[in-house]
Amino acid sequence: MAISDLNFFNHHHHWLIYDDSNEMKVFQNIFQHLNLSVDTDISYVIRKTNSTPLKSTSTSYVVYDVYNNGFQIGGSLNITADHEVECSSTACLKHKHLSNLHMRSVYGNRESLSDIIMRVAVVVTRFNLNASHSEINAFLSSQKDFYIDPLARFGFQMLLLLKDSLYTNFSFQYFDKWTDAQTTGGIVGALVNQTVDLTSSPFIMIPIRFKFLTPIAPTGDFRSVCMFRTPRNSGIKSDVFVEPFSTKVWIYFGIILVLASLFLWFTFVVEYYKMRNYLTFIPSFLTTCLISIGSACAQSSYLVPGSIGGRFVFITLMLISFIMLNYYTSVVVSLLLGSPVKSNIKTMSDLADSNLDVGLEPLPFTYSYLNSSTLPEVKRFVKQKVIPKIHTNNLWYSAQEGIMRMRNRPGFVFVFEVSTGYNLIERTYEAFEICDLNEVLFRPDTQLVTHLHRNSTYKEIVRLKIIRIMETGVHAKHRRQWVRTHLNCLTNNFIVHVGLEYTASLFIMLLNQVQMAAIFNCWNIKTQLQLQRMTSMYGIFMQNINTNYAIADHDFEKSYFQHQRPFMGVFMDFNCWQSEALLNKVANDLKLFDHHYRWLIYDEISNITKFKNFFANFNLYVDTDLTYAMLNEEYINSSINSTFLLYDVYNQGQQWGGRLNVTADRAISCSHRDCHLQKYLSTLRQRSKSGNRERLSDITLRVCTVETWSVTETVGGCIGALGYDHSADLLSTPFLFTEKRALYTRPILRNGHFRSICIFRTPRKANLNAGVFMEPFSLTVWILFAIVLGVIGGFLWFIFLVEHKRMKIFLTYTPSLLTTCLMSFGTACVQGSPLIPNSLGGRLTFICLSLLTFIMYNYYTSIVVSTLLGAPIKSDIKSMGQLADSNLEVAMEPLPYNAAYLNFSKLPEIKRFVKRKIDSKENPASVWIPAEEGILRVRDEPGFVYIFEAFSFGLVERYYDAHEICDLNEVLFRPPADLHTHVNRNSSFTEILRWRLLRIFETGIYGKFHRHWINTRLNCYLGQNVLIQVGLEYTAPLFVMLICSYILVLIFILLEILWKHFEGRKP
Repeated sequence: MAISDLNFFNHHHHWLIYDDSNEMKVFQNIFQHLNLSVDTDISYVIRKTNSTPLKSTSTSYVVYDVYNNGFQIGGSLNITADHEVECSSTACLKHKHLSNLHMRSVYGNRESLSDIIMRVAVVVTRFNLNASHSEINAFLSSQKDFYIDPLARFGFQMLLLLKDSLYTNFSFQYFDKWTDAQTTGGIVGALVNQTVDLTSSPFIMIPIRFKFLTPIAPTGDFRSVCMFRTPRNSGIKSDVFVEPFSTKVWIYFGIILVLASLFLWFTFVVEYYKMRNYLTFIPSFLTTCLISIGSACAQSSYLVPGSIGGRFVFITLMLISFIMLNYYTSVVVSLLLGSPVKSNIKTMSDLADSNLDVGLEPLPFTYSYLNSSTLPEVKRFVKQKVIPKIHTNNLWYSAQEGIMRMRNRPGFVFVFEVSTGYNLIERTYEAFEICDLNEVLFRPDTQLVTHLHRNSTYKEIVRLKIIRIMETGVHAKHRRQWVRTHLNCLTNNFIVHVGLEYTASLFIMLLNQVQMAAIFNCWNIKTQLQLQRMTSMYGIFMQNINTNYAIADHDFEKSYFQHQRPFMGVFMDFNCWQSEALLNKVANDLKLFDHHYRWLIYDEISNITKFKNFFANFNLYVDTDLTYAMLNEEYINSSINSTFLLYDVYNQGQQWGGRLNVTADRAISCSHRDCHLQKYLSTLRQRSKSGNRERLSDITLRVCTVETWSVTETVGGCIGALGYDHSADLLSTPFLFTEKRALYTRPILRNGHFRSICIFRTPRKANLNAGVFMEPFSLTVWILFAIVLGVIGGFLWFIFLVEHKRMKIFLTYTPSLLTTCLMSFGTACVQGSPLIPNSLGGRLTFICLSLLTFIMYNYYTSIVVSTLLGAPIKSDIKSMGQLADSNLEVAMEPLPYNAAYLNFSKLPEIKRFVKRKIDSKENPASVWIPAEEGILRVRDEPGFVYIFEAFSFGLVERYYDAHEICDLNEVLFRPPADLHTHVNRNSSFTEILRWRLLRIFETGIYGKFHRHWINTRLNCYLGQNVLIQVGLEYTAPLFVMLICSYILVLIFILLEILWKHFEGRKP
């Protein structure tokens, strides 16, 4: 009992209890009152007396697993036989298993907590806690008004999922806050005090809580912001109208306008004195300046030069003004209207120092943060924005009131939690008002974590269950519904005033329609009846037909059922003559009981048994839209309104073994004028048609498992079975959608991606580019650098000459000009020199030379290194045409669609590829090699090309090192395409399959499998610790340059020897 009181029966201690007396009842009576838990690890061992051991010297023992789901909260003792062991004097061996415990983990065997009632602390901040528990739970479980207490409601709904996953029961304790301080009060304090086992909502993880609590899993996000619309006087710059041009441009433009004015004035003077017939007075210079500036402002002038030259001047002035004006207006409009001006307030410090009015949402964690934060900007914010208004009524606002105040008063700052506010903003704000909002973080973003007490026995099982809920995608679905992370600024949703240039055509169309209506109304009744009869006879504009008047028509099928409309309503009296023959033809021959026809069959006799027997063997489907109407027997032969009962009729598939299903839907009351709903007879109205028919338990669908997709594009294989032959209802794998396949199959959902590529490592001889060593500088820079070095070499020679002539104590000879040039170029190559000028001026010259060459050298080497080693060199082959024209060897993965693509493709580059890479081989079949062999050859033979499907990227990541993956080149073998799940074009399961597949997508299960099986790209992780091997593709140009330099030096040496030889022979 002492051990039980100390809580030693937990996962930290592994207990082995041996009972030599084999008194299991005594053990059970003792341990059913001990404080065991779900993480208890006790093995109870007794001797097995009724069996013969395998060896005479061995003893058999039975091992039992003992635990309790929670003694303190109503759990009962659980003792399960686990396995039997045989023990000798030297060892014990497991003999056999006595249950299925070994097939699952410990918590997998204990996942059902059905015999306990877990205590849960529920936080509710926006609901009256004095209300009944059912009302509080209904509020927390509702899906309405997402802006009201979203964190608490999101957490509670996730808690209900956890409850179902644990198969347990909950007892709730309700709180109106998370905590008073860091570890006391609210749901956090209840968890710390161990008065509850779980909390409904996650909360922030902070160091002080680690003493009492353990974080289990991140299940939420918390983000609190300060938001405000840009104040009307904020950020408005008067120089915005000057910004399109710099100051120099404005000055030059003004000078040009003045010169144009002067030239215009000179033109008017010449015209007055030399061409008196053009103008009778001379405009002043101020007038011509006004003409010039007016032209720049798109204003005309009543004074225009009369001469040809003057008019050319005026045309030139207008042209330059037109260009400048258009450029100016476009820039101004883009600056003023392109995006709303934003405030310069970006931090809490800026907000605290501003003169903006502030309001806060009254949330408990906002109180706590303002009181406990040690950040200086938050303290300054409290001092300047909160304390002066703490005793007024204009500091704390509800979320609705604060957000509306923020909308109506630009410059008013409201502090709120985004899960509450973002929903309200999107409901109440216009698009341009959302774009006008400024946002400042009130506190750093953080995750909300589900916690349990650090001594809780449910930590591991709750963690596993929460991870499972997150893996299935259910948590992500709820999170998208409740948690908002950003607001969308849809800047295109501004109001545009539409004028007559757009609406004139609408008014003309309206006038024409009125005229046509007047013409039709002027026809006599006989003409209108003839038109109506003609349209009925030929099925023009017909949406509903009455078969009672058309059964005797010989062209019945042609007139009524051969059309291109998506839907048609059909009414029929079940008791009219030839109705049975017509229905038999419609169901079995024409197969018209599908979703294209909405049937209403009326039974005046109300014999539903006859109807069921008659329709039992008809070809009805799961998408049949058939309503059976019968007169209610209570109102037969009644003079008051008639009541009809409507039944929904369908069959999940008669040819697949389905049975007729007739379900009462509703009762309607009809008079001579109209019909109205009287009452519902079932729950069909609560779900869609596909939702009511989603369970296909009484039929067996035919599924084709893919071994061969097809022989041709539409025939053979599983594609042919699904479409052309219709011998299968589903395929195990999606496939490509093509124009020809659309004649027989219908895509219902995209759920895959097909990508076939050619990969190869860069050949060792690829891209031998000697220019890489010249690229850091342009040719002009190299020439200028050489000239500078030559000039400095000459200047050094001059300095040595001066030192020799004027300063004989320093140098006894004068170095040649070639020597000083060699010194200059040697310094550029970071080489020392035995000759250094001794004068002050000479040394300063040498220092300048060293500094210049040092800068140039460092800049050069940094660019060369980054160019050569920054990223692996890639091949220039980027398309199938270039690959076909290259000399690289090619192999392919032996897939049927690869062979089909090569045979049927009409692209010229594919035909050239087949001709040069496959047909030219002595053995064309040798190009087909398995994926693993091909990928290994690509790794070991740079330049070898392998064509495979991108699903095999997993093999590349398994066999390749990081630098080998980065060295890969990729060429598309064929354009990438989406894979779709298809059904037969006339399949009745189209809608229900699409609905269920969408549901699988929403839960995240598809995403989980997609991430597991499909790898769409290779990741090049070229870190700093990767060895880069520099081959001849980089160093060959250097060796060539070195050899050429040696040859050039050898030539100069020979020439010098010859020169000395001939010079020595002179007398």
